[in-house]
Amino acid sequence: MKDFSVLGDQPTSIQHIPLSMVSRIVISAIGGADCKSTVLSYYADEIWDLSPFIKQANRSKSEKQIDWRKIPAPFREQFKAILYKYWMVGRPG
Repeated sequence: MKDFSVLGDQPTSIQHIPLSMVSRIVISAIGGADCKSTVLSYYADEIWDLSPFIKQANRSKSEKQIDWRKIPAPFREQFKAILYKYWMVGRPG
């Protein structure tokens, strides 16, 4: 089960946020029966686990993750920032 209580407290962009804080941004989390959140992925992780957002059960593990190691290192941080901002805010208009 997705845990939006943790995700709702995240910044909408990494712009103007210290690097030490960026690494603690939660990308995905699940809530357990004990009302405790379990974080699956942080912004700084090399692989983002997006399984809580995939509704179809018949998807492979690779379809539920973003492996940032496959992106060339010089572009990785910019791609992460762009995708994160798009998820949090959406497109203009």
